[in-house]
Amino acid sequence: GADLFDLKVPGNIYTRIMNPTTAVLEERVAALEGGIAAVAVASGMSAITYAIQAIAEAGDNIASVSTLYGGTYNLFAHTLPKQGIEVRFFDYEKPGLLEGLIDEKTKLVFIESIGNPLGNIVDIGKISESAHRHGIPVIVDNTVAT
Repeated sequence: GADLFDLKVPGNIYTRIMNPTTAVLEERVAALEGGIAAVAVASGMSAITYAIQAIAEAGDNIASVSTLYGGTYNLFAHTLPKQGIEVRFFDYEKPGLLEGLIDEKTKLVFIESIGNPLGNIVDIGKISESAHRHGIPVIVDNTVAT
C-alpha cells in the first residue's frame, strides 16, 4: 500500500487518482483515436479546464471565439485571468482576426464546433489553418454536435 501511495508502483489507490473502470475507458478511447493516452473526467467544463491547464500556464495566452457556452465564457473571462492566463477573444464570423491575436506566448485556440447557445457554425478549417501555421493546437468543444 505504501508503494502505491508513493506512486512507486502502478495500481488502483483511490478513485480520484485512478480506478479500473475509468482506466479501461481511457485506454479504449486512446486506442480508438490513435492516441497514446486519454483522460476521462466528470464534465465538459472539467475537460476544457484540464486541457487548457495542460497546455498553458501563467504568463501565456490563448485565443478563443467570443460566442461560447456561459460556463466556458466565465472560465475564460474571469477564472483563467486570475491564474495568469490571458484569453484573447475574436469574432467567429471574422476568423481572419485570429492572426492578429497570436504571439509567442499563445498556446492554443479554442472554438465550439456549433456555438452554444447561438447555434452558430464556426469555420474550423480556416481557424485551424491560422493556428497550425503558427504551430498552435486547436481545441474544439463539440458538445452540441454530439
